[in-house]
Amino acid sequence: YTITFFLDQLVKTKLFIYSSDGKKIEETELTGTIKGKNIIQRSFRQYTSNGIYMITIETPHEKGTGKIIINQ
Repeated sequence: YTITFFLDQLVKTKLFIYSSDGKKIEETELTGTIKGKNIIQRSFRQYTSNGIYMITIETPHEKGTGKIIINQ
């Protein structure tokens, strides 16, 4: 899957992935981000359970959340 997000300034940025029941299953500090448009390519192959996952990108100043549906 591809995640696109924008940063107004270069700051510490984290990626969180939660299962549909709210359990945090991944937390990653993103490296190589830039001011402006950022594009991240990720794989969900390690998640064997079909379902809905919530993806959050968080900085010290803002947070954005979206969902992804896995049906393998």
